[in-house]
Amino acid sequence: MNRKTHAGARRALAALCVCAAAAAHAQTRPWPQTASQEFSRATNVYRLADGVAPAGGLRRGDTLSTTTLAAGLDQRIGRQRLLGEAALRVLRYRDNGSLDHEGHTLAAAWAWETVERLSGTLRAGSTRTLRPYDSFVLPGATARNLETTDELAAVARLGGPGRASLEAALSTRRVDYSDPGFALAELRTDTLALGGRWRPGGAAVYGAAWRHTWGRYPVLGDRYRVDALDFSAELAPTGSSRFYARLSPTWARYDSATERDFSGLTAAAQWRWQDSGKLALTLRAVRDLGQDAYLERYGGDGSAAAVRGSVDDSTVLTRVALESAQAFSDKLQFSAGLFTTRREL
Repeated sequence: MNRKTHAGARRALAALCVCAAAAAHAQTRPWPQTASQEFSRATNVYRLADGVAPAGGLRRGDTLSTTTLAAGLDQRIGRQRLLGEAALRVLRYRDNGSLDHEGHTLAAAWAWETVERLSGTLRAGSTRTLRPYDSFVLPGATARNLETTDELAAVARLGGPGRASLEAALSTRRVDYSDPGFALAELRTDTLALGGRWRPGGAAVYGAAWRHTWGRYPVLGDRYRVDALDFSAELAPTGSSRFYARLSPTWARYDSATERDFSGLTAAAQWRWQDSGKLALTLRAVRDLGQDAYLERYGGDGSAAAVRGSVDDSTVLTRVALESAQAFSDKLQFSAGLFTTRREL
């Protein structure tokens, strides 16, 4: 892969999303079911430089329709808890019909607990989505390229509801692409994390961990290693809001693509507010290595079962997202969101 160092950074994508969801929820848990219709607007679908239009009559900006059918599982069995998610998405572009595709999310998690002080979670997930276009990997690419991510993760915890606990986490991830031109970007990673959490009282939880990732691009033949110290906090300043933050001194070293070596801070934050009614606001921000910028793949509190986000080939990616949701009833919800992404190549 021809990798050139790009000075500075450029804005990759800004999009406005409005979603009207007529959700057919199951009236009784643990089998929630939803159907939703979402419309979003992307101002730079192919991530082209300012002033550049795509060839072949394609449109730079486009409106996307996403129809989703989803079913979930949330079942307690004694001390154990089973979580699951299955979603099928049909995506249609108004002007760039060659990008139309079907995506999916499949995920399962088992949260286990013993009578002693041991607990943990096992997760498995698979997602299929359109990979964001990247002139750094394949300049001028406009063909449809589906990204499939499979991941397994396990977390073990020593410590009960008391103030302190120790944790160990292990995960493995595989990323593949449908477009042969992106074969050089296919990725394999294994991650080990060791750390602990401290609960001084109330809803506050503080954490510290060492995280090491072994990564490799099988076709390209390049390997990399990432070491990070993760310092995190989960707070509930009021009864209607929750806040999560992570700050991580991070070091990344590549065997071949040494221009992607990185030393600095990565971080993530999420603030969620929900009033006593049915209005919710969520503000998320992340600065991370491109291939790891998942806006915290399992959610700020680690409770989600599914893999989130998409791999990006930038050295550092910074993204800010604002989302709002208004539930009118158990079966009808309206949501809107705005996000912006800045990529350093």
